[in-house]
Amino acid sequence: MMTTTATPDTASDSRQPDEGGYVLVTLALLMMLLMMFAGYSVDASNWNLHRNETQTAAEASALGGVAFLPDDFTTAELTALQIASNHGYDSSQVQVQLGDGNNQLEVTITEDVPNYFLRVIGKDSTNIERSATAEFEQPVEMGSPFFVLGNDPDSGIKPDYWLSIASRNVRKDLGDRFATRRCNNGATGNCSGTWNVEYDSSGYKYAVRVTDPSQPIRIQAFDPRWVWTGSTCNIPNWPTAAEITELQTYDNGSYTHIPVGFYDDAAARYAGGETEYCTGDDRQGSYGPATRFSVHLPDNTPWNDNDNPQINISNCRPQTFGAMEPTSPYALPTQSIFEYLSPAAGTDSHWQVRHDSFLSFAETFRRWFTICELSPGPWLQTGDYIVKVRTTDSTAGQNRFSLRAGPPLGDGVDDIDQAMFSRGRLPIYANTSSADIQFFLARVPPSSGERILRVSFFDIGDAAAAGTLSVQPAAGSIGLGFFPDCEFTLAGAPVVSSNCQLPNVLDTNGYGEQIVEATVTVPSQNDPDPNRAYWCDVSDPDDCWVTVRAQFPGGITDSTTWTAELIGDAVRLVAD
Repeated sequence: MMTTTATPDTASDSRQPDEGGYVLVTLALLMMLLMMFAGYSVDASNWNLHRNETQTAAEASALGGVAFLPDDFTTAELTALQIASNHGYDSSQVQVQLGDGNNQLEVTITEDVPNYFLRVIGKDSTNIERSATAEFEQPVEMGSPFFVLGNDPDSGIKPDYWLSIASRNVRKDLGDRFATRRCNNGATGNCSGTWNVEYDSSGYKYAVRVTDPSQPIRIQAFDPRWVWTGSTCNIPNWPTAAEITELQTYDNGSYTHIPVGFYDDAAARYAGGETEYCTGDDRQGSYGPATRFSVHLPDNTPWNDNDNPQINISNCRPQTFGAMEPTSPYALPTQSIFEYLSPAAGTDSHWQVRHDSFLSFAETFRRWFTICELSPGPWLQTGDYIVKVRTTDSTAGQNRFSLRAGPPLGDGVDDIDQAMFSRGRLPIYANTSSADIQFFLARVPPSSGERILRVSFFDIGDAAAAGTLSVQPAAGSIGLGFFPDCEFTLAGAPVVSSNCQLPNVLDTNGYGEQIVEATVTVPSQNDPDPNRAYWCDVSDPDDCWVTVRAQFPGGITDSTTWTAELIGDAVRLVAD
């Protein structure tokens, strides 16, 4: 039998210790890498958490502050910083600046985030930076880039319209879209039988923009009281030449309550017919409306004019002007215009100019009357003061007037850096013999993106002959000279038009009592086609105004209501 002796594999045995050391080393390296990846993952997760928190804070700060633009960057910045502070970031970590436009606010927040595991390799912290840009689209400014809204016969400013408000029992088909609750029939736009579904009892709102609260502000209304004169001022018996001469004998200083020279221009001011002083107060019932004017403070919700706090202090209280209806001379108890103005012929105090709570005929009829005056102090601040105008009874009349505002200058106002405009709705009474006129419609600043301007005209075309109506961009704002994309509808049905011009407009052609809507595409300021790009100087209050051009042979005599809005969210993020 043969015996075999196993020989040890010396080569294999000699490698065992070496392989065991290799495995240990490899395992140790892998453990270190795994620990580094785990540590990096922990730090990365922490960075992402802080990025999200920082981004949320930047967006909230931008959205909160942008509502104060473009008028008040200081408040916008302070608001953004306060919101960032509420999220745990101090002012040294926050940068606030304007975006591409003066209605955009960019907020950048930086933070040094402590590291947990990377500090072992000397990286103690990681810098996080996040930004957000918000844009605020203010309610559309309508009607005027100037200090006066409507005609101002005393200064010669004549945009060829008066502001207008109807009492609630005037029929809607006579032109006031929102202040009336009565419809003639269901054929009138947005009526249900004899009820106006668009009736708004709060009236109309106008804004006075204050940019320098160190200057006092005075707000005035021209002819704020409803006085029945007829739409062409042909109703009452106007003062005769002899009566005008008599009135001028009373303003020589002998009467305490008649200012010297008060009746110097009485022949023009109190003349009948379609003069520059004819506001055209009219009625459709037995009497006209009492009209209330109130002034409200700016607030932090500029997209909502219904919640502004009302001012009720000395020199700035709500004022209600009762209706007056002059009749034939000496037909008491109702007096004529001359009798109301004369200290000798009248039977009451309406001839007095007292500047107190007694709102006399003499100081309100065809005169500028101060409804509010504020001096520098707690009641005067930067922002938009809201003037609300509404009727207070169930009569059936239309009151026409104008508004203006500015620092006090004599008995009037100074127009230095002052703006007064309507908010979203503009009820007007246009009465002009001009065959080709332009009205300031709406202010549309440029934007980095394309937007839609939606404009409506209610009950247009009360004219002697058919005309054209066109919506036009501010001069020089578009290379083409007109809005390239524009569509009109009449009572919801498309109307053929070109170059944003509506032809053959006349009430009897179907435009009476109906709503005409224009949908206008406003191109981006960055449009690649330079002939289409929309740009204007938003820092110039007289620029960026879209206008309405009315071409009617023989002129127009029309009560109408216009609205304008930019479609989209008022406050929105445009970059993050």
